[in-house]
Amino acid sequence: MADTLPQALDPRASALPAVLVFLAGLGALLVDATTHTRPGPVAYLLFPTPVAVLSYLRVRPEVDRRRLVVLVVWGYAGTTAAGLLAILLAIATRLPRPYEAWEFLLLDVGVFCWFALALTAAFVTAGRTRGARSTAALLAGPVAQFGGFLVLVLLTAEDIVLFGLPVIVEFAVAPRLL
Repeated sequence: MADTLPQALDPRASALPAVLVFLAGLGALLVDATTHTRPGPVAYLLFPTPVAVLSYLRVRPEVDRRRLVVLVVWGYAGTTAAGLLAILLAIATRLPRPYEAWEFLLLDVGVFCWFALALTAAFVTAGRTRGARSTAALLAGPVAQFGGFLVLVLLTAEDIVLFGLPVIVEFAVAPRLL
């Protein structure tokens, strides 16, 4: 038992550390959501990068510390940029009706899961490839994070208004389907 616990917590040998960080992020989001009327983006800005880096380390255990530092910096910078774009888009979005608290909770859980999944998939793909493909996969992570949020907004928003000018008017698919 003493030998299995450290190996289970070694990110080079086990996916358990990435799963534990993901669950900690989900827990932080739920605590934030239950203690505030509208939770902030802290969970989906802070936790996807460690999950992705630990997953990268799992598929490429021989990576050196310098590359890990670069991955952490890129993960946080890219996730922050995607998160800020998502926040700006959310501010510019008019919903078809006011959302209930549970709907906002589902939205926030979905955004957190998507941000973690998109960045992790990009990092794992980068870990399994080499050269330009690896770099392209790393660059695609934040793009996929924001792209998923953009699709969500396009499916649920009544319209999007940027700087007082309507960008998309009555585009929402979901209200018409219900």
